[in-house]
Amino acid sequence: MGRFIGGDMRRLRHVGMAACWVGLMALVMSSQAMARQWRSTPAAKAMDYAHIIDRKSANRISLIFWMVPEIVELTPRTMEARQMLRRYAVIGVSDVAVSDLGEFLALSAPPPSIKIKNLVPLPPLKNDTLPPNVVSTIQLLGDASSKVLGKLGQGITWYVFDGQEISSCQEGRFEVSFAGVDYLYETPIPGCEWES
Repeated sequence: MGRFIGGDMRRLRHVGMAACWVGLMALVMSSQAMARQWRSTPAAKAMDYAHIIDRKSANRISLIFWMVPEIVELTPRTMEARQMLRRYAVIGVSDVAVSDLGEFLALSAPPPSIKIKNLVPLPPLKNDTLPPNVVSTIQLLGDASSKVLGKLGQGITWYVFDGQEISSCQEGRFEVSFAGVDYLYETPIPGCEWES
């Protein structure tokens, strides 16, 4: 990570920590995907919809995480993180082999692409084109996923896409193409009722 001076570092720390908590929440919830939520909140509904677990076979799983702003509690401290997640589509992916002993091995897969309105696939943005706070947030998400999910989390790679045409709480849809499968997200997502 590059060096930042004074206010920029404080600003990155706040945005980065907020996004890190978002990532931790999403990853912890994804590990509980088989559990039924007894008292579901709008944020929990959004989180539940935003991650996909695709069990392709008994020994292969693909994970797709869309970091939506609705999983971040709406407070003055989290406004910047929520705005960043509205501006960019942050997608985490992992293609994993599972041994008969339950050990995880990350498989090599090309980066995902997204298609909005069935148009040409869009590749992820390059880190050198992103603002420093977005790059540091992605680094924090990578660290958090490894710490929370261990070997399974080490295989998750985070990508940033131009999200100007993707709104989690407005009518629309987009696909994430990863490891030979197109995963569909339709919007508005569950949990948007707390936005009004």
